Amino acid sequence: MIRRARLIAVVTALAAGALGVISSTQTWLTVVLDDGAGHALAVPGAAAIPVLAPLSLAVLALGGALSIVGRVLRYAFGILTVAIALALGILTWQVVADAGTRHVASTVTASTGISGDAAVTELVATITPSAWPIATLAGWLVLLAAGILTLA
Repeated sequence: MIRRARLIAVVTALAAGALGVISSTQTWLTVVLDDGAGHALAVPGAAAIPVLAPLSLAVLALGGALSIVGRVLRYAFGILTVAIALALGILTWQVVADAGTRHVASTVTASTGISGDAAVTELVATITPSAWPIATLAGWLVLLAAGILTLA
């Protein structure tokens, strides 16, 4: 791997990991409850996708480690980067494509004390996504490209 390609892969992995960590704390979905008062709850990315923050931190570590590894570990890290990018991309796409009650159930349960799929579904009036899931999905696509570049 030439130096410039390695530098691009490292910077891209670090940027995607940072985006993932930042987006895990931002509001991804806003839920309005059908409880008479119309309470709105903010659902952060870490609540919508519980593995978002830990895997984003792993991407940051991979980016840092990629800058110092040799050829054999570079391929192993490239495969791991592609796997994480695909996993997070699929999970984020599920939120983007269908922001259903399964992504907000933990926040609704923590706020109201009501649990169970049927009860939470009855309580939720609307779910409105923000731009964060789309921006994060774009970050995972860039991370996927960086992982493929690492393998080249």
